[in-house]
Amino acid sequence: MEDYLTFIEDQATVDRHGYAHKVIKPDIRSRHDKKVTFNNEVSVIESLKNHRHVIRIAATYATQNNFGLLLKPEADKNSLGGDLSKYWESVRHSVSSSSDNPKYATENYVIPSVLENGNHVDAIGDYCAKRNFMTKSYAKRLGLVIDRKQVMSVLTGSGNTLKTIGSATARLRFKHDPEVYALRFEILSNCVHDLILGKSFLKATKTFSSVANQARRVLTRIANKLTQHHALFLGDGAPRFSGTLNGKHQTALADSGCKVLLMDEDYAERLGLPILRGDGQRVKLVFADNSTAMSSGMVKGVRWTFGPNQQEQEYSLDFHVLKNAPAPVILSDKLLFSTDAYSRYACYLEDDDDEDDEAYFLAIDIVADYTYEGDLKSTANLQFAELVQKGEEDDCIAGLPNSQSASNSGQHGSTSTPFKRWKTRWRLKLSPKKAP
Repeated sequence: MEDYLTFIEDQATVDRHGYAHKVIKPDIRSRHDKKVTFNNEVSVIESLKNHRHVIRIAATYATQNNFGLLLKPEADKNSLGGDLSKYWESVRHSVSSSSDNPKYATENYVIPSVLENGNHVDAIGDYCAKRNFMTKSYAKRLGLVIDRKQVMSVLTGSGNTLKTIGSATARLRFKHDPEVYALRFEILSNCVHDLILGKSFLKATKTFSSVANQARRVLTRIANKLTQHHALFLGDGAPRFSGTLNGKHQTALADSGCKVLLMDEDYAERLGLPILRGDGQRVKLVFADNSTAMSSGMVKGVRWTFGPNQQEQEYSLDFHVLKNAPAPVILSDKLLFSTDAYSRYACYLEDDDDEDDEAYFLAIDIVADYTYEGDLKSTANLQFAELVQKGEEDDCIAGLPNSQSASNSGQHGSTSTPFKRWKTRWRLKLSPKKAP
């Protein structure tokens, strides 16, 4: 299928409103297939319409040989810059307000997945977890055999150490993807979530770092109940974002499994930040092993930017303060996902973990008879989403010092990514199996 973008003006308007004109020339003849392709073109933009780099559909049309979309910035008076300022202001407000009040509904960021025997589960994607984890009770429910020969210790956000009881292998796929992965899970006797997907798997599948993948795989569920403030942190050597806090360089834990913004108490005191310690400012934090701790209070109006040069968007954030936190600053799931941090600010993500990202992939297969019409993405859709991500990466690289900019743009060294290496080594020829 061929597609291209041009710029056109509305001659009938006084100020000649501008539109991006996307023309699609499908290489299919069936009327039904053309309709499906057209609907997919529309749905992919609709699904990403809240993203800051994505434009909305102003009009559509179809001719005998092709069809097209007229796209326009979602902006007041055709001013994209002004609209983006309003959008990020609303993000800053939402990140630091309602989610911290237990009277409000809880936003949960989950990864709908399908496991053995068609079991559906809302997995948690925890970028600070060094392994994939599963509870003993859930493994038994799936009928998995637990290998008790290999056990390990993992660190939780409370500082406690958990011992696994063994490991198990399970086949998993993302709900709307055809690929099936055979994954190793470390088994925990007790955990706040049945299933946690760890950093190695999330990195290799680009679940957070690709705009298209995050939009398709990560879902926000609203729970109308009292807020639970989870702080998982299943591991050490976790990835961190380089940035500035109140104008000073600081790294922050990139913890997609943490429900609140956290700051270490000693660190807050060293910065001279006033800690609000009233009863209304303290919350109960729940860690991976279901242990709890009361926060010390809150620090409000802290200025945070991703990147060391203060060239990116600034956020005014309210942090919960915790005694002996696992890191000076921990970013929450809401901030990370609402700002598309893993893709938008990928060049500022520091990961010194030498653990082999390929170690926990046993096999990968494609479901031969997988069909899901609503998620059949055309080549044009994927190119569009990747173009969005490429624009973000270029923006991010442009803000780096020259030496870092060159290395990140692929001018020096190998361009092979961990995902490409994993794909080469672990792509096995398995017999196609039915989707679970």
